[in-house]
Amino acid sequence: MNEPALLELFNRLREAGLPLGLEEYHLLLQAVDGGFGKDDRNALAQLCSTLWVKSDQEQLIFQEYFDQFIPEDTRQQILPSTTETSRYQEKIVDRSEADDANTKKRKHVRGIRYIILGVIALLVTGITTPFLWPKPLPDNPGTLSFFDTDPLSKSLGDIQENDKNSKIMIARTGGSRGEVSATIIIDETDDYYLEKLVNYCKYRIYKTDDDCIKSIDSFKDFKKTSITVTFNDGKSGVQEVPLPILDDTIFEGDEKITLRLTNPQRQVIISPKDTATLTINDPEDRRSTAWFYDLGERFGAWWAWWESYLITIAGFLIILIFVKIVVKMRSLCQIISASDHEDTKEPMNLPIGKLSPNVIQTLFDEIQVAKAIKQPDSQLGETFLIINNDLPVTYRQMKQGWRYLRHLMGEGVPRELDLEATVEQIGQQGILLNPVLKPRRINKIELLLLIDQDGSMVPFHHLSQALVDTASRGGRFNQVRVYYFHNCPSDYLYQDPYHLEAVPIEDCLSQLPKTRVVCLIFSDAGAARGQFSSRRRRRTKFFLKELKHYVPPIAWLNPFPRHRWESTTAEEIAKLVPMFEVNRQEFYQAIETLRGRDRKFYN
Repeated sequence: MNEPALLELFNRLREAGLPLGLEEYHLLLQAVDGGFGKDDRNALAQLCSTLWVKSDQEQLIFQEYFDQFIPEDTRQQILPSTTETSRYQEKIVDRSEADDANTKKRKHVRGIRYIILGVIALLVTGITTPFLWPKPLPDNPGTLSFFDTDPLSKSLGDIQENDKNSKIMIARTGGSRGEVSATIIIDETDDYYLEKLVNYCKYRIYKTDDDCIKSIDSFKDFKKTSITVTFNDGKSGVQEVPLPILDDTIFEGDEKITLRLTNPQRQVIISPKDTATLTINDPEDRRSTAWFYDLGERFGAWWAWWESYLITIAGFLIILIFVKIVVKMRSLCQIISASDHEDTKEPMNLPIGKLSPNVIQTLFDEIQVAKAIKQPDSQLGETFLIINNDLPVTYRQMKQGWRYLRHLMGEGVPRELDLEATVEQIGQQGILLNPVLKPRRINKIELLLLIDQDGSMVPFHHLSQALVDTASRGGRFNQVRVYYFHNCPSDYLYQDPYHLEAVPIEDCLSQLPKTRVVCLIFSDAGAARGQFSSRRRRRTKFFLKELKHYVPPIAWLNPFPRHRWESTTAEEIAKLVPMFEVNRQEFYQAIETLRGRDRKFYN
């Protein structure tokens, strides 16, 4: 590293476009020397970010360069005090060795933790698996129920009306001891068409008609019939039961019948799901959608095979997620506990960042250099003094220019001698009786001075300060209002050059008087970038439009020479407001513009 760490970081951030000046750099060195940011690398990063970063985009740029120039290496305090330099260097190795030992301990603890979590996961899986797989059947008669019923609708599905081999499935579960049986009642009382036909036979046909009576009796028998299902001793599982279906072609549409398990024999139990429904479909109605139902049956069979497997996988994933949440919560509790007790712990025990010894030494040297050049008789102070005396417009020329910008009005009690009026009175009266007095004349002009601070304007801070000093002390204005901004005013102006005391633009402009106020803007207008920015031009145009409602006379001083404005944002802004270079001749032209002598921008 050829330069001190903080200086190298400062220069790279300025090259990346951050609006940093020498004041910010010296302020950081003062803060570090005073004890701020000396505990660890993270504290130094937070200190630099607080002093230098103003937006999220600048934060990303800062973090990248900070990681590059201040790398992480050994666990150290960043800077020792001047009297403890040797003692501090001795502690570097001790802390590094202690840190390595703690790291090894943490690795062993982490391995043991993962082993414990794995054992817990296996135990939970072993406990839950028996609930997911079927248990062996106990030695009892068991339970009879309809098989393959939908839990919500209790439907056994559909069958064809002309199917001579239609069957239903009865399941025996929970045991297989002894021969058991039950009765299946087939009830068609919900059949709309059948009910209509029976009613017709009852009330519309003569009761003496033998054929009608036989039809009614046959319909009654068909409406409610029964089938006996028997399971032999030792047999369990599913048994097919043939279902007699009457192909009554005179009925159209779907016929829904009800099946009910009753009359259990030999201690067998009927399941609570003792009722099911079955739909008899007309073949003509079913023909157009047969492929769809066939696909549904295949999908149901496939899903039944995968269901138990998916349940097992889902249970295992839930266990893993739960374990991960527990680990995260444990880590979070440790972090919170550490932050709650950070004031009571010694700095050596804090989980601080790491800095390489090279960076630490360069930071220490950097502070010492800053202390050396901070003296008023140092070479750096003489250099700045020479720069201040080599301005394109001298202090005297600035004061003379400001004095042309005036509007004198008498105000207050008459106390000054009006020589012209007194001589005229003597000529009229022939004798001097009393001198003629007049009120003191005061310059009623108020100056609004807007200064672009930081960024590309850092080299011109001494020039902007000269404008402020000469206007405030030698301009003899009624009032001088100085506000600072960066690049172009947007939403806020600042009352200090460090951009700490923000004031909304609306509040600044609304406090200006209605008349006798002029505005001078000091900024490079983007000329330093050497390129055009439509966003900067648009924002500047919007601000100037709002400003002209309050301050018609506006002039712009640009510290860059006129040829540097070409093909940049400054060239476009110069079309919106009178813009001048900073030299004696053009400074006076700016004053003339503020006096209202240049009207082309205000017509």
